[in-house]
Amino acid sequence: MVKLSNHFKIEFLQNLLKIYSPSGREKRLASYLSSIMNRIGYRSVRTDDAGNVIGTIGASGTGILLCGHMDTVAGEIPVQVRDGRIFGRGSVDAKSALAAIVLASSEMRDRLGNGRLIVAAVTREETDGKGIEGLMDSGIDADYAIFGEPTGLKRITVGYKGKIGARLCLKAMESGHTSAPWVYPNPIELSHEFIASVRRKIGKKGNPWKSVTVCLTRMSGGQSLNVTPKSCVSCLDVRIPVGSSTEAAKSSLQARLHDFCSTRKNIIGEMSFSGDSVEPYEVDPNHKVVRALARGILQTDGRPVQLIRKMGTSDLNVLHARTGIHGVSYGPGNPRLSHTDGEFVTRSEYLKTIRVYEKAMQYLVKV
Repeated sequence: MVKLSNHFKIEFLQNLLKIYSPSGREKRLASYLSSIMNRIGYRSVRTDDAGNVIGTIGASGTGILLCGHMDTVAGEIPVQVRDGRIFGRGSVDAKSALAAIVLASSEMRDRLGNGRLIVAAVTREETDGKGIEGLMDSGIDADYAIFGEPTGLKRITVGYKGKIGARLCLKAMESGHTSAPWVYPNPIELSHEFIASVRRKIGKKGNPWKSVTVCLTRMSGGQSLNVTPKSCVSCLDVRIPVGSSTEAAKSSLQARLHDFCSTRKNIIGEMSFSGDSVEPYEVDPNHKVVRALARGILQTDGRPVQLIRKMGTSDLNVLHARTGIHGVSYGPGNPRLSHTDGEFVTRSEYLKTIRVYEKAMQYLVKV
């Protein structure tokens, strides 16, 4: 069996970074991961229909799901180690966390006692989430979950907002010459007006975590430079806070659109929603899985621990909605570097994160 020296751990991460794996092209990385996991003591390793690599350690007792994703955003970055920093696409989001999970779980193989680990390297996290959906379809029996995502060494993510994708269509019952714009309703201008009104009415100033936020991501409309627009289609990304739900947000948007159009002449509004809605999620700060990571951080680095809540969504949202399993996200790297060409993780933080994962798992299988 391969000895997990620090040299091996660094080399393992570099090898993950050198295998380019944008969403939908994870097969080569999955093959490499499977071969390494088989060499470092996993009881079983398999690849499911979604292309996820799933390894297990231990056979019974408290179950811990440790999940990271193999895919990255597009765009290669040369892999380098310089001044204690490891550069490469995915070094932050999120191959360093994935590598740390795989190695920490291997280190636990003779220390689990009455515990079992399910280690999942999933596909397509950065795009359509087919990997985590496939993992859920295969059935996951776990008591706790830890997701490998960049937080920094001393921070634990305990909450994520939910999201829906909305398509807004405003249509004018008639259009005419642009020399008299006051005569005809303008669906493009009215779309901007509606979005602004939604932001004013459902947003909470100064607290985006507790607000529904709306981002206009695409807009198209108009047919000629001298004819007022007949219609306008807008694509909206809507983020939903804990305490609300996707259905409540959809109902609120539909009601506001009805009220908006009913007070304006000759305008018809329609709103539809995409199928990839994600519910918001937050775990109790006193939950065992939070305490486990906090203890691991304090024992490894001795720093005060910070609990954070992110404006985005993650595979953790999907896991909890489908299974009810509670978990957190944690991993090395500055999340502000995610998806940038300046991604790097420090050698020290990466190696310390492996120890944090180990100590957290030890605590969970003993409580």
